[in-house]
Amino acid sequence: MDGFPRPRAAIRELELVVRAWELSASLHKWTEGAADEAIDQAEQILGKRFPPPLGAIYEMSYGIELLNGNLQIEPLFPADEETGLVNLSGKLREWGWPIPAEALVFGGDGSDSLLRCGFHGRVLMRRICPS
Repeated sequence: MDGFPRPRAAIRELELVVRAWELSASLHKWTEGAADEAIDQAEQILGKRFPPPLGAIYEMSYGIELLNGNLQIEPLFPADEETGLVNLSGKLREWGWPIPAEALVFGGDGSDSLLRCGFHGRVLMRRICPS
């Protein structure tokens, strides 16, 4: 599949995921990958460097809708009044969701399951409900 996005550097933990996304490409909506400057700016706003797999995902796409929208990875920055990676965790906390301070929410399934990681690099999909 020509032209399928790839991380700028090989990330072992993502190899099989990227291959699965490539094989099911017709089910996903990709945007152009984020520039290094945009990733750096998001990291500065959050005060932490992204775990390598998360940074690599944003190198591939600024935000993604996977599996016909059943799984979303937020864009780095919000558009209009929407959320983006840099403000999603804080907004969820404001709305009463029990998001730990060390967690970074970067997507979800459109219901009440969220994708989050800690800055130690482990990526989790967890059902987290508002209090």
